[in-house]
Order: sequence, then C-alpha cells, then structure tokens
Amino acid sequence: VGPGSRVGPLAFTGDFIEIGAELGHGATATVYDCRRVLTGDQLAVKVIDVRRLRRLEDHETALRRLEVEVQALREATHPRCLGLTDIYRSKRWIFLVMERLSGGELFNQIERRKRLSEPEARHVFQQVCEGLAFLHSRKIAHRDVKPENILVASSSEMPANEGGGVRLEVKLADYGLSKLMGSGSMAMSMVGTPQYWAPEVLASGGGSAYDHRADLWSLGVTLYVMLRGQYPFKGERQNQ
Repeated sequence: VGPGSRVGPLAFTGDFIEIGAELGHGATATVYDCRRVLTGDQLAVKVIDVRRLRRLEDHETALRRLEVEVQALREATHPRCLGLTDIYRSKRWIFLVMERLSGGELFNQIERRKRLSEPEARHVFQQVCEGLAFLHSRKIAHRDVKPENILVASSSEMPANEGGGVRLEVKLADYGLSKLMGSGSMAMSMVGTPQYWAPEVLASGGGSAYDHRADLWSLGVTLYVMLRGQYPFKGERQNQ
C-alpha cells in the first residue's frame, strides 16, 4: 500500500477508490464497496486492522486463521467459490480485495420466501457441491457451510421445463474458519455454527478428530434449511 492510500474512506491511488458504502464490520475488520478505477469493476475490500488483531486475547489463533483465510481465498479459483482479486499489506492493515456480489446471502432469500422450491434448491445445491468439491480437491475444509456463507451472484426466472421459480446463481464464501488439510492431518476444534455441526465435530469437544468430510453434513443441513425453512434439529443447549 503506497503513500497515496488511506483508510476510512479507503482509496488506492491509481488503482482502487472507495465509493462510500460500508458493507459490514466486525471486531477487527471492515468490508467496503469499491471499484477498480481502470476498468470500473465493482468489488469489495475487507480491511483488516492487524494492530487490533494482535490485541485479542487469543491473537495467535486469530493470526493463524487469517493466514489460512488468505490462502483459501487464493486457492478458490472455481466459478462457484468467492475468490481473491488482489491483496495489499502494510504494517497495520491487510486489504483483501474480492468479487462484489450484489444478491446478498442465500439465507436472506430463504428468510424472505420461507423456503425454496425443490427445483430452486436443487440448482443452488449443485453449485455449492461443485464449489465445495473444488475446495476439498485443494485440501481445504471450509468448516462453516451454511446459507449465510453462500452469496447470490444473480437471479433470473427459471424456465417452466426446469420446474419454474427463481434461478439463483451462487458462490460459496467466507473462509475465516477454514483449515488446510495436509496429508493425514485432522481438525480438532469445535468451530463453525452448532446447528450445522457434524457429529464428529461435536465429538471433537471430547478429544476426537475430524476432516473435510464434516462439511458434507453441513451441506445436508443447508439443503434441509433451503427446502423446509427450519433446522432439522432443535435444542436449547449445545449438547442437544
């Protein structure tokens, strides 16, 4: 990041400008709308405050997860995965520039419409399967597959001979909890969203291990939520 760069509003002189919209923020990062000056492409940039990240109690884990997220974004070169366009680093900031998808989360579609029809859900499910299979082929376990982490790129009318309804084009996103699964390596952390946890993830609380195949359970729960508009399992506590 050169001397012409600034944050809040964010501008990359000669490359990116920030056009004023904050898309969301968390404890250590803020996501902005931006566009590439030379081409006019609409993009999104995740601005990570490294100084604030280092002040977290479990900062070593947070830094490791950030590096895995960056690597997963670099590897996510499949049409059904949200990928990294550019990365910029300074002493304090990391800028992850990504595609900007205007359709919001799949979760919002389900919430607004209560549920998807079977043809609509099938079309989405196939795309997510393709994206997830690609990540697994790159030895990446997503570990947080759910409708909130599936982004809608576009929507159109589905032809009657395909079942009718709305055709959603989607991409799998948010690799913040991903894990790189090397030869023989296993995961042992209870991360992700409890409603989508596989049994082996729950068992990891007792010292058991799991691998990328736990994503398939989460994928199945996601399909159920698309079709029914509710979780398949109910419980007031984590162990239920």
